[in-house]
Amino acid sequence: MYGHWNGPGQNPKVCEFQHGRIMIYVEYDDSSPMPARLAAAQASIDQAIEDVDNAVAFASNISAQSFPDFWKNASSIELRENPLAVFCIRYELGTMLPSYDIWWNPWFKTQEGTAYSEEWIEEVVRVRLPEEDGCISILRREQGKFEVLRQWVDG
Repeated sequence: MYGHWNGPGQNPKVCEFQHGRIMIYVEYDDSSPMPARLAAAQASIDQAIEDVDNAVAFASNISAQSFPDFWKNASSIELRENPLAVFCIRYELGTMLPSYDIWWNPWFKTQEGTAYSEEWIEEVVRVRLPEEDGCISILRREQGKFEVLRQWVDG
């Protein structure tokens, strides 16, 4: 366990773990005790980690609604890394299903490539992350099946 928050008045209480760059948070309280919540998380965390790329692809489609110009630009060249990243996997109270918090990848470097415009003119395309901050939280229902829990953009 990486961290544990269970002080007086802390509700829900949280256990924190880490897998590579991804933090894992497991919430619990008196009605859903820590051993049962940790066992439930342990039963599905491997599948949740294996599904990270699908979660990011799902979040990319959601993000494209808020940032259509960025995603049009990003899809016009081959990127060396994904502009989005999973920051954490959460097991929130009230569900045994994992959710992902996803936003701009802090390790993404501006990338350039050539592409053809709609007029078939070759041009240099520069892909730089938008300045807006935010988060997309999605719930994993099963392998490759997700739904949006929350989304916010702060620009």
